[in-house]
Amino acid sequence: MQPQQVPTEEILLAQLREGNIVAKQWLYDRYAAPLYGHLIQLTGAKPIADDLLVITFERIFKNIHEYEQSRGISLFSWLIKMARETAIKTPSDA
Repeated sequence: MQPQQVPTEEILLAQLREGNIVAKQWLYDRYAAPLYGHLIQLTGAKPIADDLLVITFERIFKNIHEYEQSRGISLFSWLIKMARETAIKTPSDA
């Protein structure tokens, strides 16, 4: 995948599951801002949201194999779910 190329979701997921660094960078660049905004809404604090965003993407990359398109949930919805779960499960002194 070229850095400026917009991958299909299927290609992106396959490359993420292979650990492709460009795919990881593309996913982060595309979704970090909305996930960060969601985390700020959940926590009310930018410093906490900063830490949670890092933890969220670590969880996303580790657990990307769990996402299945056939379940009817969009990738973005799954990412938001991961961010919300991270905010709930992570101690506030993360």
